[in-house]
Amino acid sequence: MHKIVKSIRRRFIFIAFHISFFFKREKRINSRLIGSKYGNWYLPNQFLKLLSQQSGICLSGGVGEDISFEYELSSCSQIEFKLYDFTPRSIKYFNNIRDGWRDGITCDDGKIYFENFKIDKFEFIPYGLSAHDQTLMFRPPNDLNHVSWSHATVEEGGECPFQVLGFKTQINKYDRTNLLICKLDIEGSEADILYNDDALICLSSFNIILLEVDYLKSADFFSAMRYLTRVRKLFKTHILFYINDYNIGFMRKTEGYNV
Repeated sequence: MHKIVKSIRRRFIFIAFHISFFFKREKRINSRLIGSKYGNWYLPNQFLKLLSQQSGICLSGGVGEDISFEYELSSCSQIEFKLYDFTPRSIKYFNNIRDGWRDGITCDDGKIYFENFKIDKFEFIPYGLSAHDQTLMFRPPNDLNHVSWSHATVEEGGECPFQVLGFKTQINKYDRTNLLICKLDIEGSEADILYNDDALICLSSFNIILLEVDYLKSADFFSAMRYLTRVRKLFKTHILFYINDYNIGFMRKTEGYNV
């Protein structure tokens, strides 16, 4: 019975999220999928057209075992990529790429990635991201075929402590005028960043913000609504250009990116 109630609650929250954000989406912005079938995200066409003329930073939190999105962007831009992930399999994955996976890997959509891989464009930081520098407890995935670990208290099944880095501290290392893309797929830990005012201001400094709103999958109704209120603060500086499942994308309201 408890599982049924939980499933109904999760579905209701998902529907409420989509209804409230769907009508905020700017439908005139055409977007294109970048990356493999598993690791793809949408980016606006008008943003992609300008990438070849720009240099800047793409910060990706929670890259797991798929950096096809970042790799595809690296082939058409001068972007530098800052990749954050503390999970053991992700660390091993990136070490393997760095140590010799240069001949190409066939991903699940049949594309070949990592040909002529330009390692100098990529910096892998083996830590998670949160609102502050701290040590948090995480639980491993229920399915051992999955790479992602989730933030959880000991009572919620958190088994292992991992060091996470403060989002503001990391952003302050970079020139704010060069912040192009922030992609956060950090299994619910994005809530810690959204709830912190300083971190939220830092997040809004990026031209493109890509979020997987994983927190909604485990939140109760009132926590979910409070969480979405924090996400909506991004509408002050950004336009919502896509929503798909639990993924959403925002584009800054600046000249050159406006509809």
